[in-house]
Amino acid sequence: MSDDPAARIARAAAARLASDHPGLPAAVETQLARDPFGAPSERVIDPISLAGLLVSIAGLGWTIWRDLRADRAAANAPDRTAQLVAALRAAASADGLAAHDPARIETLIAAVAPEIIAADP
Repeated sequence: MSDDPAARIARAAAARLASDHPGLPAAVETQLARDPFGAPSERVIDPISLAGLLVSIAGLGWTIWRDLRADRAAANAPDRTAQLVAALRAAASADGLAAHDPARIETLIAAVAPEIIAADP
């Protein structure tokens, strides 16, 4: 996933959040390099890490953005960022991500959404 748009978006959002979370850019790189089929975690319960969550939201956001962009009415909407943020919130809520830490999810969505718009060619 290191060369796709979602990886670039996750890196840019991590850089945006680095002042509050200095280790986040390195943790995102670790998550991007991680083999999802590799050895299982040594912990019995692996809590959602900030970097893993950021990478997930970036991937989800890029997928949502491509779908919104394909819809001509959505592509011509005046505030595409607000439209993307609303779609990300709905998806995070439907996936149960928002239940873990709503404030953190909001922070990540606020960092990821503008990076997705900026990454669109």
